[in-house]
Amino acid sequence: FMCVPDLYVYSFNLFKQSLSDTKLAAELSRSTIVCLMINPDANTCWHARKKLIMKGKIKVESELKLLSLILTKHPKSGALWSHR
Repeated sequence: FMCVPDLYVYSFNLFKQSLSDTKLAAELSRSTIVCLMINPDANTCWHARKKLIMKGKIKVESELKLLSLILTKHPKSGALWSHR
């Protein structure tokens, strides 16, 4: 599990780069999934996913499946419950 911090940093940097380019919605979605699997209290990632849902880039059903998956590992995450 020594690679997890590096993976998080890489994903979060990719997330920040993807925020500035609207053509990278798929990359933004993937990078937020990785960040949120590691740290479900990353409110910035949840907010970006909420915007993607409202734009129709992410289906609500797939978002609920992701929430269920993250809840199995992090059931007490306040940011996750707020997003739900």
